[in-house]
Amino acid sequence: SDTEPYPVVVAALNALGKMDTAGNLDVFRHQVGAKSLNDRLASVSVNILNTASLDASAPILVAATSAKHSSTARMNAVSALGKVALTDEAVNASLRPLLQETTNPGLQEETARTLKNRKDKGALPLLRDLAANASATEDVRAAAKDAVDALDAK
Repeated sequence: SDTEPYPVVVAALNALGKMDTAGNLDVFRHQVGAKSLNDRLASVSVNILNTASLDASAPILVAATSAKHSSTARMNAVSALGKVALTDEAVNASLRPLLQETTNPGLQEETARTLKNRKDKGALPLLRDLAANASATEDVRAAAKDAVDALDAK
Protein backbone atom coordinates (compact mmCIF):
# COMPACT_ATOMS: atom_id res chain seq x y z
CA SER A 1 0.00 0.00 0.00
CA ASP A 2 1.11 3.56 -0.62
CA THR A 3 -0.62 4.81 2.54
CA GLU A 4 0.46 2.34 5.24
CA PRO A 5 3.34 3.13 7.63
CA TYR A 6 6.74 1.88 6.48
CA PRO A 7 7.06 -0.83 9.16
CA VAL A 8 3.77 -2.36 8.01
CA VAL A 9 4.77 -2.31 4.35
CA VAL A 10 8.24 -3.71 5.13
CA ALA A 11 6.70 -6.53 7.17
CA ALA A 12 4.27 -7.31 4.34
CA LEU A 13 7.09 -7.31 1.76
CA ASN A 14 9.17 -9.65 3.88
CA ALA A 15 6.20 -11.99 4.28
CA LEU A 16 5.56 -11.99 0.53
CA GLY A 17 9.24 -12.68 -0.05
CA LYS A 18 9.14 -15.70 2.23
CA MET A 19 5.84 -17.05 0.91
CA ASP A 20 6.04 -16.50 -2.86
CA THR A 21 8.58 -14.07 -4.26
CA ALA A 22 8.06 -15.21 -7.85
CA GLY A 23 4.30 -14.82 -7.60
CA ASN A 24 4.61 -11.30 -6.22
CA LEU A 25 7.15 -9.74 -8.57
CA ASP A 26 4.58 -7.10 -9.51
CA VAL A 27 4.47 -5.97 -5.86
CA PHE A 28 8.26 -5.70 -5.69
CA ARG A 29 8.31 -3.87 -9.04
CA HIS A 30 5.80 -1.37 -7.65
CA GLN A 31 7.83 -0.82 -4.46
CA VAL A 32 11.07 -0.28 -6.40
CA GLY A 33 9.26 2.40 -8.40
CA ALA A 34 7.57 4.02 -5.39
CA LYS A 35 9.08 6.99 -3.60
CA SER A 36 9.91 6.33 0.03
CA LEU A 37 11.99 7.97 2.72
CA ASN A 38 15.66 7.12 2.12
CA ASP A 39 14.52 4.73 -0.64
CA ARG A 40 13.62 2.26 2.11
CA LEU A 41 10.99 0.28 0.19
CA ALA A 42 13.17 -0.10 -2.90
CA SER A 43 16.06 -1.26 -0.72
CA VAL A 44 13.92 -3.84 1.08
CA SER A 45 12.55 -5.09 -2.24
CA VAL A 46 16.03 -5.38 -3.75
CA ASN A 47 17.25 -7.33 -0.73
CA ILE A 48 14.32 -9.74 -0.98
CA LEU A 49 14.92 -10.23 -4.71
CA ASN A 50 18.63 -10.76 -4.05
CA THR A 51 17.83 -13.55 -1.61
CA ALA A 52 15.37 -15.16 -4.03
CA SER A 53 17.83 -15.16 -6.97
CA LEU A 54 15.10 -15.34 -9.63
CA ASP A 55 15.98 -14.70 -13.27
CA ALA A 56 12.56 -13.08 -13.69
CA SER A 57 13.57 -10.39 -11.19
CA ALA A 58 16.30 -9.01 -13.47
CA PRO A 59 14.19 -6.18 -14.99
CA ILE A 60 13.18 -5.01 -11.51
CA LEU A 61 16.79 -5.09 -10.32
CA VAL A 62 17.90 -3.21 -13.44
CA ALA A 63 15.31 -0.53 -12.64
CA ALA A 64 16.75 -0.28 -9.13
CA THR A 65 20.17 0.61 -10.57
CA SER A 66 18.74 3.92 -11.84
CA ALA A 67 20.32 7.14 -10.58
CA LYS A 68 17.02 8.08 -8.94
CA HIS A 69 17.64 5.41 -6.29
CA SER A 70 19.87 5.55 -3.23
CA SER A 71 23.47 4.47 -3.54
CA THR A 72 22.81 1.50 -1.26
CA ALA A 73 19.81 0.28 -3.28
CA ARG A 74 21.78 0.69 -6.51
CA MET A 75 24.83 -1.21 -5.26
CA ASN A 76 22.68 -4.00 -3.83
CA ALA A 77 20.76 -4.27 -7.11
CA VAL A 78 24.01 -4.44 -9.08
CA SER A 79 25.30 -7.14 -6.75
CA ALA A 80 22.07 -9.13 -7.10
CA LEU A 81 22.40 -8.94 -10.89
CA GLY A 82 25.61 -10.94 -10.48
CA LYS A 83 23.46 -13.98 -9.69
CA VAL A 84 20.45 -13.78 -12.03
CA ALA A 85 19.80 -13.85 -15.77
CA LEU A 86 23.52 -14.38 -16.34
CA THR A 87 23.17 -14.91 -20.09
CA ASP A 88 20.89 -11.90 -20.67
CA GLU A 89 22.82 -9.43 -22.85
CA ALA A 90 20.28 -6.67 -22.09
CA VAL A 91 21.23 -6.85 -18.42
CA ASN A 92 24.93 -6.67 -19.30
CA ALA A 93 24.27 -3.65 -21.53
CA SER A 94 22.40 -1.91 -18.72
CA LEU A 95 25.27 -2.44 -16.30
CA ARG A 96 28.15 -1.24 -18.48
CA PRO A 97 27.33 2.52 -18.26
CA LEU A 98 27.54 2.29 -14.47
CA LEU A 99 31.30 1.77 -14.83
CA GLN A 100 31.50 5.39 -15.95
CA GLU A 101 29.70 6.91 -12.96
CA THR A 102 32.74 8.64 -11.51
CA THR A 103 30.73 10.27 -8.71
CA ASN A 104 30.05 6.85 -7.16
CA PRO A 105 33.25 4.79 -6.91
CA GLY A 106 31.54 2.12 -4.80
CA LEU A 107 29.04 1.55 -7.59
CA GLN A 108 31.84 1.38 -10.17
CA GLU A 109 33.66 -1.20 -8.08
CA GLU A 110 30.55 -3.33 -7.53
CA THR A 111 29.67 -3.11 -11.23
CA ALA A 112 33.14 -4.34 -12.21
CA ARG A 113 32.75 -7.34 -9.89
CA THR A 114 29.26 -8.05 -11.17
CA LEU A 115 30.30 -7.91 -14.83
CA LYS A 116 33.12 -10.31 -13.99
CA ASN A 117 30.63 -12.68 -12.32
CA ARG A 118 28.37 -12.41 -15.36
CA LYS A 119 31.37 -13.27 -17.60
CA ASP A 120 30.58 -10.22 -19.76
CA LYS A 121 33.40 -10.06 -22.28
CA GLY A 122 31.59 -7.17 -23.98
CA ALA A 123 32.56 -5.04 -20.98
CA LEU A 124 36.28 -5.64 -21.49
CA PRO A 125 37.03 -2.34 -23.30
CA LEU A 126 35.32 -0.32 -20.56
CA LEU A 127 36.96 -2.37 -17.82
CA ARG A 128 40.41 -1.96 -19.40
CA ASP A 129 39.89 1.81 -19.61
CA LEU A 130 38.76 1.93 -15.99
CA ALA A 131 41.69 -0.18 -14.80
CA ALA A 132 44.09 2.27 -16.48
CA ASN A 133 42.23 5.44 -15.41
CA ALA A 134 44.52 7.38 -13.08
CA SER A 135 41.62 9.48 -11.80
CA ALA A 136 39.69 6.40 -10.60
CA THR A 137 40.20 5.28 -7.01
CA GLU A 138 42.69 2.53 -6.30
CA ASP A 139 39.87 0.14 -5.31
CA VAL A 140 37.98 0.83 -8.54
CA ARG A 141 41.10 0.27 -10.64
CA ALA A 142 41.84 -2.95 -8.75
CA ALA A 143 38.30 -4.29 -9.23
CA ALA A 144 38.41 -3.41 -12.93
CA LYS A 145 41.82 -5.07 -13.34
CA ASP A 146 40.61 -8.18 -11.53
CA ALA A 147 37.60 -8.35 -13.86
CA VAL A 148 39.82 -7.89 -16.94
CA ASP A 149 42.20 -10.62 -15.77
CA ALA A 150 39.33 -13.03 -15.11
CA LEU A 151 37.54 -12.30 -18.39
CA ASP A 152 40.72 -12.48 -20.48
CA ALA A 153 41.54 -15.87 -18.98
CA LYS A 154 38.30 -17.44 -20.19
